[in-house]
Amino acid sequence: MTKCPLCQREFDEQNACRGCGLRKGCQLWRCPYCHYEFVEKSSLIDFLKRIGSRFKKEKTLPVVSEDPLVISLTEGIEGENYQVVFVRPRHEMRLNHLASFGVVPGSEISLHQKRPAFVIQAGETEIALEETVVKEIFVKKTAP
Repeated sequence: MTKCPLCQREFDEQNACRGCGLRKGCQLWRCPYCHYEFVEKSSLIDFLKRIGSRFKKEKTLPVVSEDPLVISLTEGIEGENYQVVFVRPRHEMRLNHLASFGVVPGSEISLHQKRPAFVIQAGETEIALEETVVKEIFVKKTAP
């Protein structure tokens, strides 16, 4: 049985792909439920799982940092650059989603706008986020 990394449903090899006809040479699997294509042994997925397991251990840390320079991204100023100090998600899946966009501790992000939705840039990726998600990202302002 194989588990789809997107929808988390399990399926067997016989139902994995009925797409292009290159079954023997193709390295991709296609989920029969959500039609997401993926490599069975993805190093990216393994990497994200390792990152997620590290953050599970950090759940005992206090939500509020003792460092007065660390703020929630909701308190950030538009146009400023920040470094992610930690992410405190309510749901573990959210941590994985943010990590896939490059929002991980130590990464540099820019806050572009706050209304109607928060728009941040992490690397070359611009992401629109709800305020409930942004409240869970704690940052420190970086030098200009």
